[in-house]
Amino acid sequence: MYNNNNLHEEIIIYTQAYNAENTIDRCIKSILNQTYENWTAYILDNGSNDSTAEIIQHYAFEDKRIIKLENTLNDIDAFKKYIPKLISRYNEHSWFTVLDADDEYSPDFFSKCLNAAASNEAAVIACGTEMILAGSKKVLAKRALNTDLKLTLPKDFNDNFIYYYQFMRTAWGKLYKFSLLKQCSPKYFKIISSSYGLDTAFTMEAFRCSSTIQILHGCLHKYYISPKSSSYKLYDGRIDSDCILFNAANAFLISKCGYVSKQNERFLSDVYFNALKDTFNVIVGAQMEPLEKMQNMRAMFTNETAAGRFKNGYGTGAVFESLRGTVFSWVMAQKICRRSEGAELASEILLSMYREWQQLIQPGSLCFYIRKMPEVLTFLAEKDYEKALERIQIYYKRHDKDEPALAELEIYLYKALDKSDAELFALLCDIKKDRRICSGKIDIDSKIYAVIGKYPLLNCLSADLAALFLRPVQHIMEGDYGKALDSFLSVTGVEINDDDAEKYIMFGQNLSAAAQNSSAYIYFKKMWISSLIDNSQNEAAEKELNEFLTVLPNDADFLGMKDKLAENKTN
Repeated sequence: MYNNNNLHEEIIIYTQAYNAENTIDRCIKSILNQTYENWTAYILDNGSNDSTAEIIQHYAFEDKRIIKLENTLNDIDAFKKYIPKLISRYNEHSWFTVLDADDEYSPDFFSKCLNAAASNEAAVIACGTEMILAGSKKVLAKRALNTDLKLTLPKDFNDNFIYYYQFMRTAWGKLYKFSLLKQCSPKYFKIISSSYGLDTAFTMEAFRCSSTIQILHGCLHKYYISPKSSSYKLYDGRIDSDCILFNAANAFLISKCGYVSKQNERFLSDVYFNALKDTFNVIVGAQMEPLEKMQNMRAMFTNETAAGRFKNGYGTGAVFESLRGTVFSWVMAQKICRRSEGAELASEILLSMYREWQQLIQPGSLCFYIRKMPEVLTFLAEKDYEKALERIQIYYKRHDKDEPALAELEIYLYKALDKSDAELFALLCDIKKDRRICSGKIDIDSKIYAVIGKYPLLNCLSADLAALFLRPVQHIMEGDYGKALDSFLSVTGVEINDDDAEKYIMFGQNLSAAAQNSSAYIYFKKMWISSLIDNSQNEAAEKELNEFLTVLPNDADFLGMKDKLAENKTN
């Protein structure tokens, strides 16, 4: 037992109570039962309309160490007002602790913490917590370490961050030296606009300013979980608080360690995603219309902090997948999403989380799927691309519609399924031929160029010419130049526009050469020289013609071209 009962070691307790008539008695008794007796408890009746005030007054009358504070109205930000006053009132040798009105400390909490402080020269002493289901004695979980942990060196704070971070989330379960709190920046009461997250900001600042922190492995605090807890209410500023606390944790590590390690960055991202999931669940349970809920979700998932986590690759892993799976299921179940306004909000929410979709589905197109074909998005979320493609193809069979949203996703699915270039090219040509609206809106020609550009033999073709000679192009992609040439030569009755005439001839030459077919090569060469003559490109035609006349001096076609070239020169 800790026996030093001088005034320098006084412990100051702060408790904030609102309609806590069923729990405040247990809370106060846990203070009265402490083996260490030099303490003063400030208990705030925060505008209660039950018997909370009377219970506090009763104990204050019985024990002068209990001081009743009173608000006429429930002020959720009361912590901000009273704690700075207490910090300024007491000397640096005193200690401060927080106890919620529905929680309790073990009888030896004060004595064990003070003994640890004396032994380790620590300014913050923390202990483990049992999470107990309200109205029962069932322990749901424990926030505790397997052994005591002392943090002093920057390396301690870096290497053990994932273990002690949980103790920074709450103000309770700790003793803080007043000398430490007087060093802390007042900004920790200002960076959080709502009561949600304020205790985290407070504790994090205390950890930042303390040179030595001791965490006891034993559970000396009991936290009772109730659905009515303020942690499960959507206060103004909660969404912002999630971002602020994430950024504050990063700033804390930089201050204590000089940097944020990859391990800690990944850990904090998971913590942040869990916080988003908690806030999401609060939004879902709030008394507001679905459209308003979705507006809050949009603010939560599209802000700069969330976008940065998703964009930089931290939106992966089990925690994140759990988050977006939960969000996806809820959003897609809302009837409001079948209307334009709801679909637009849903689109923003989903695109913020499914960043891989941003490359394949435009916001307007995503609205189409949300409203008309939500099952396709389900398949996408599950990465079942075969079923997604199958569903789109069924839609085409049932509806004679030229829908760009379908086309762009169909192209993506071909790529995701590792369809061959030949198959993808056939799809692109089909869109170009039969879906004119799609062809224009998604710039189908550029997508064709992207595919044929992989093959040097096809670089001379325009998108129109490539589509016109679908089968030859496919054979080239498959590496069968002989079949490609045969197929190319078999195409008859097609009209080649003037802009593509030269490309057509050049392609024929190159393909003939690749197929090692001399007769076909000469055929296209004759066509080329004839074209040069017809266009009065006499010097180029003469050079090409002379080369072939040296090899085929008696070829009637070449001799005829020679005569025609002579006429051009004369005229």
